[in-house]
Amino acid sequence: MDTSVSQNFHPECEFSINKMINMELHASYVYFTMAYYFSDHNMTLNHFTKFFRKQSQKRKEQAEKFLQYLIKRGGHPVMENILKPEVANWSDGLRATEEALAAEKIIIQDLLALYNKAKEKEDPHLCGFLESEILDEQVKIMKLLEDHITNLE
Repeated sequence: MDTSVSQNFHPECEFSINKMINMELHASYVYFTMAYYFSDHNMTLNHFTKFFRKQSQKRKEQAEKFLQYLIKRGGHPVMENILKPEVANWSDGLRATEEALAAEKIIIQDLLALYNKAKEKEDPHLCGFLESEILDEQVKIMKLLEDHITNLE
């Protein structure tokens, strides 16, 4: 096997990318659960269902971007069990959206930690990937959630 692909790909960065993959898949699962919570016959809030279903798909796509990047760099995916959401009843759209924003704030913290680790380990390729493919999307989703919260309040 040619190991030159993973040259300068620090194991700590690989570990952090695997952590991000699993976080993205968990977030996708939480959004998926929210979508179908709001489609229940007792709720039938179609706009929330569509919104959270779309966010679930976006999170899954982010996980795939990280997986493709990891493999391109010669890393090895480490998949973990996806835990069920801590909350199963979001009472209303505002509460669900606030919880989604709180989760997104955790994701951005971990993304920034990964970015800083990549800088520390002198990995400009990973920094460039995060800047061009990941961080801007994260800022956009957080802004969208904040706007929705303002409107719901």
